Amino acid sequence: MGLGLAIVQRLARLLGSPVGVHSAVGKGSCFSIRLARCELPTSQEEIAPPREVAVVARNGLPPLVVFIDDDETILEAMTLVFDQWGIDLAAGFDVNQIKADLEELGRKPDAILTDYRLRDGRTGVEAIAELRAAFGPDIPAVLLTGDTAPATIQAISNSGLPVLHKPLQPARLRAYLNHMLTGYQEPVPD
Repeated sequence: MGLGLAIVQRLARLLGSPVGVHSAVGKGSCFSIRLARCELPTSQEEIAPPREVAVVARNGLPPLVVFIDDDETILEAMTLVFDQWGIDLAAGFDVNQIKADLEELGRKPDAILTDYRLRDGRTGVEAIAELRAAFGPDIPAVLLTGDTAPATIQAISNSGLPVLHKPLQPARLRAYLNHMLTGYQEPVPD
């Protein structure tokens, strides 16, 4: 737990590489994957142009998505991705700070993406509930997780919220986000 090994295992499987481990009692463990070396394209024609994301403007403004994660590197990466997609992002690891930022902006989020496990023992389920209580119960939301522990999967299932598993593929995230921003209606849990 906490080492991200489930994420590493999924990535390795996608790359067709096994995960190796070397361990010494009292000294620690070393995990590794072996990757094939790739040659860089020799001309601009070989580089595929990036696909465009459909952006749904509301009141002349780009969509505003909340992204919550407890990993600063992921927050920075997602900020760059969303900027390239032309989508405004309110990102952070503290739902209270994000609520304050949104209130200062005077904007309601169009969608919420949050990691399941957050800082201080909080969950994405709690963060979504707080944001919906503050800005409206109809905001589409999705949980993100790399955790495969049965208790986590059960808790997510019990929440009735949709889930995307890490590692996130940009094309899948973009498609799901477009779905959320174009009138997605989440089923009401029983």
